[in-house]
Amino acid sequence: MAVARVGSALDRTFVMIFSGMALGLVLEIEGAWIGPVAVLLLGALMVLSLAAFELPRRRSDARGALVALLLGVGVLSPAFLLVGRIFPAETWGGWVFLAAAPSAISVIPYATVLRGDVRLALAGTLVTYAAAFAFLPGIAFAFLGAAVDLLPLVEATAFLLLVPLLLSRPLCRLAIPTRTLERGRNVLFLAVYALVTAAIRDVILGDPAGTAVVLGGAGLAIVLAFGTWTAVGRPRAYPEAVRVTYGLFASFKNQTLASALALAFLGPVAALPAVLAGVFEAVWLLVLARVGHVGPRFPAG
Repeated sequence: MAVARVGSALDRTFVMIFSGMALGLVLEIEGAWIGPVAVLLLGALMVLSLAAFELPRRRSDARGALVALLLGVGVLSPAFLLVGRIFPAETWGGWVFLAAAPSAISVIPYATVLRGDVRLALAGTLVTYAAAFAFLPGIAFAFLGAAVDLLPLVEATAFLLLVPLLLSRPLCRLAIPTRTLERGRNVLFLAVYALVTAAIRDVILGDPAGTAVVLGGAGLAIVLAFGTWTAVGRPRAYPEAVRVTYGLFASFKNQTLASALALAFLGPVAALPAVLAGVFEAVWLLVLARVGHVGPRFPAG
């Protein structure tokens, strides 16, 4: 019975994420090593995440993928930057790394669950992560300047994007069961969130009201971006599955990557917005699943 319960927990990403957060709140660990270790674990997590999917090769997917990129970088990123301006300066770096992060890889399984266009989700993720080699360090350096060292940031970006993409291809060809990959990924989610949350433990416990306000700010940015997508997409009669997937790109960033980079380069306080964005994104996914509305729904013609 206990084994079955553990197996069930391993299959549930958000259970593992929130378990990691809970563990982090009771762990009394500190040190400069936490950020680099979190980045290493995140690199392994990215490998397992990408290994579960074949990369699309059709050129016809390119146009939709570019729209997905635009929604993530041109709509969701500015929303995080705009909201971040109203918060204390010490958290600004976290908002910038959220804006600089590519879309969440989880957009792909979310598209499956919500009956979106999975091929579009794959193509959009591939294009977004390829473009992130330029826009992630570019956005971070543009808004943080000397607060971050550009060369180490570029190296970290390559480690978290290029290396996982390359290493995931042999794993994909090995045809490892998807459930095995997902369980391994979820264990790494638990470890990363435990470390990052432990690093910001004093911030959360020392100012729970302020933490709640930052959580609300992360939610405001996501809702603002989604509302913008709804307004902009209104004149276009997208197929239902495409509409679902575009809505996901307008809502979900790789906040795990953002939190690990913010912690490694700027410290615990800066990581707070990215960690809390993950909390709201879990709630937001439930809202989308319950309401069944992830973008403008209009009849064709």
